[in-house]
Amino acid sequence: MYYSTCGTLLAILDEYNRDLWSDTECEFPMARILVVDDDRAIAQMLADYIEMCGFQAAIEPDGLRALQHVDLRRPDLLILDLMLPVVNGVEVARRLRQDPESRDIPILAITAVENSEDISDVLMVDRIMSKPLDLELLGAEIHSLLSEANDPPDEAAKLPADYVSRG
Repeated sequence: MYYSTCGTLLAILDEYNRDLWSDTECEFPMARILVVDDDRAIAQMLADYIEMCGFQAAIEPDGLRALQHVDLRRPDLLILDLMLPVVNGVEVARRLRQDPESRDIPILAITAVENSEDISDVLMVDRIMSKPLDLELLGAEIHSLLSEANDPPDEAAKLPADYVSRG
């Protein structure tokens, strides 16, 4: 039942995305997004949606395999369930943020905990979304995170706080 519902949803989303993106070109067509979720149906639905949006998707079922995947093939974005077997999502985010090679990978955490938006800083993630996911909002968050990751740093942000311009 759940799989057929997902299939129906994906068919509707496929038609919706064709209409929505038919006249536009994807800014990040080769972006690699790693989905980490132990629920196979959710992970596959997210990967299918990501691919329909024009990105590359990979799936890992637990935190340890996600960390190994990041070491072997660095993704451009991580969609990370917080409640994972082996190594939980909070620990995955912590380890990625401590490693200089992965600390700048944007992380979008997903959780079944409601009203979790205020804890993203504590969890060391860039964004957090509650399940069930709104796929339209998910697409907007993916685009936003990829845009932020690809924007050149603001030169003014590098200046000391007490810097005074003299002209």
